Amino acid sequence: MNLELISKFLLAGVSALIVEDENLVAMDVESLLCEFGAERVWSTGALAQARRVLSENADISIVLLDLKLQDGCGEGLLAELALAGVPVIVTTGYSGFASALAPVIYKPYSTECLLEAILDKLRL
Repeated sequence: MNLELISKFLLAGVSALIVEDENLVAMDVESLLCEFGAERVWSTGALAQARRVLSENADISIVLLDLKLQDGCGEGLLAELALAGVPVIVTTGYSGFASALAPVIYKPYSTECLLEAILDKLRL
């Protein structure tokens, strides 16, 4: 993917929830999504807050979910989201993790890798 050729409105209309306990990573991803046109982006490092954001915002297009969070493991939330039909991409540093429920990208990942995964999952 050549980022120079991508429109800054590539993710127009997309709303995303970033569930990531590393603040710098979350801020970088949030900035990236906004730069590429995401309409709304929420970020949290805790499962409880992620569930609250999801319950208050039924129009979330995609969730970027880390596994190791402040208040537990994200695998339970992954299963809940998959059951509800919410598009999810797992972002993790655990290189051996695999899931039939969602694509997995491993940290550290590139901007291109993240955008390709989002576009593929949302079929944009």
